[in-house]
Amino acid sequence: MKIAVSAQGVSLKDPVDPRFGRCRHFVVYDSDTGSLTAVANPSGETSGGAGIQTAQLLVNQAVGAVLVGNVGPNAFKVLNAAGIKVYGGIKGNVENSLELFKEKKLNLMSDPNVSSHAGMRG
Repeated sequence: MKIAVSAQGVSLKDPVDPRFGRCRHFVVYDSDTGSLTAVANPSGETSGGAGIQTAQLLVNQAVGAVLVGNVGPNAFKVLNAAGIKVYGGIKGNVENSLELFKEKKLNLMSDPNVSSHAGMRG
């Protein structure tokens, strides 16, 4: 399964980005192969619809789970419809977040945890 982590950079040591739709990158870990891929998020600079566009980016990457700090209702709806599990409230760096996921210590979200347009505030 591919697990995407919202990140400020492209490596395991980079800090996570608490925003979903406006994060700079996703570090995608493939648990089947052990490979890592960095995926730039071009939607982060758009004037609107970043959450939906970012969710579609991850659908196109065939991601099965997303580790994020915060996710709004529109993005959550798209991820949920695609069957992508969303784990929220991550902190620290990408590597730490993946370890917590592997240890089943992250919370599976059943609802978005911020309002629409929350990522635009920084």
